[in-house]
Amino acid sequence: MGGTLPTPPPAAAPGGQQTGLEVTTGFFFLAFLLYFFRPTIVIDGTPNKVKWGTVYFELPPGRHHVEIFFRYMIMNAGKNSVDIDLTPGQVRRIRYRAPWLVFLKGKIREV
Repeated sequence: MGGTLPTPPPAAAPGGQQTGLEVTTGFFFLAFLLYFFRPTIVIDGTPNKVKWGTVYFELPPGRHHVEIFFRYMIMNAGKNSVDIDLTPGQVRRIRYRAPWLVFLKGKIREV
């Protein structure tokens, strides 16, 4: 009669609101080879290798340094960074777009 318990939902901030950052990563469709090189999102020094698309990070309120790049052959390509300020219960959304040439910076903007 073994089994696993379901994972509890993430803890919410006071008032039932979560505080965090939603990051959407993408690239120009003709650069489809980038699909094989997963992006890395580094938040306050902690790397998170993710799939292309949208991912949510629950973070405490305050200032956070976010750096995004993808590993291309032997280099970190498209590297760019931004500082994000979060207040309690706030969710900020940013979008990263890989450059058309791997030697250039990727674009980060808030949506």
